[in-house]
Amino acid sequence: MPKLYEVKSVCDADRPALKRLWHGVFGDSYESIDNFFNKTAQNDKIVACFCDNEPVSALYLLDCDILLNGSRYGAYYVYAVCTAENHRGIGLMKKCFSEALEKAEKNGVSYLFLVPAEKSLFDLYASIGFTSSFYCEKKTFLKKDFSDVKIKTGHSLKYSEYTDIKRGTVPVALLGEKTFASFFSPAEDDIKVIHLLGDGYAVAEKSDEKIIVHEIFGDTANIMKKVFEEFSCDVAEVRLPALNRGEPCGMLLSLNGAEKFTNGFFGIPYGG
Repeated sequence: MPKLYEVKSVCDADRPALKRLWHGVFGDSYESIDNFFNKTAQNDKIVACFCDNEPVSALYLLDCDILLNGSRYGAYYVYAVCTAENHRGIGLMKKCFSEALEKAEKNGVSYLFLVPAEKSLFDLYASIGFTSSFYCEKKTFLKKDFSDVKIKTGHSLKYSEYTDIKRGTVPVALLGEKTFASFFSPAEDDIKVIHLLGDGYAVAEKSDEKIIVHEIFGDTANIMKKVFEEFSCDVAEVRLPALNRGEPCGMLLSLNGAEKFTNGFFGIPYGG
């Protein structure tokens, strides 16, 4: 008898199984998974496909906004798209995306966007309607170039401060408050959120002995001096908005007649 797959609503009782699915696909620690589920995940914005009452494919819709031409538009960041290995290749991801699209349109959201975890996934997401719309430019910064900068005291970044920081003229994806809650207080030791009062912030990560600054807004000199201090490093790769398209880093699906764009920026280092 063929297996019966069903996309249905998620309840609290499903969360342990969803965490096991996440861990099995991505290999993330349960500490970081719990951090996300406790602070950010909302049952009504989890889309999951079940087999024998067990979730075998899932994605998460995270509240965000798109800042575009001086206005703010509601968006969902499609995050942690996953399917159990023994249930792949039969279209479960497309079932989940179909439900996600229906939820977004029903809730009046203007955009769905995502960050493909691998380059090969750009073609896959393009097949269901996403287009490359977020780009970044990579630059190498050296510690010696910031030797004369005097840094200010840092402290934890509050959501109100995060939303008030100026981000230039390119379209930018901005996290909603519940999304911000776990993304800007990561459980992993290798990711740091560096905030200097009045100067802005950076999200930086140590990956394979390399320091990557995924997103930085504000006084670059002061913040980079603090990055080099925090990571005890001499070189860092910094990802910045690309004014004339650089390396593709995210994809977009416009809904409900929302304006399309092709030069946006989203630097948070968590893919889908």
